[in-house]
Amino acid sequence: MLRMLCVINAQIGNQENFVSLAIVLCSILSMGLIIVSEIKEVLQHPLRDGQMVKSLTDSLVNREEGERHQRNLNKNEQLRKQIAEMEDGLREPNHKLQENQEDLLTWN
Repeated sequence: MLRMLCVINAQIGNQENFVSLAIVLCSILSMGLIIVSEIKEVLQHPLRDGQMVKSLTDSLVNREEGERHQRNLNKNEQLRKQIAEMEDGLREPNHKLQENQEDLLTWN
């Protein structure tokens, strides 16, 4: 009886080892096929891939610059409005100050 349990345990251990080995080999083969196909593609079209990557990065940079430019224009417009409001607010006190200075000069 004990011998039979040892044989069954040994067979189960061998099956687990086989399954583990099969999983590892399938994974390596799958990754190898993917990597080999990518390397083959790069070797066949080296300039096109480089140009595609360059054009993608250029378009991203141009889009980012455009967005930043638009944000700066909006911020510039807001600042101009604030300056105009402040100038309008200072016009009346400045006008009163000039009138007071003229009155002081006429009294002297």
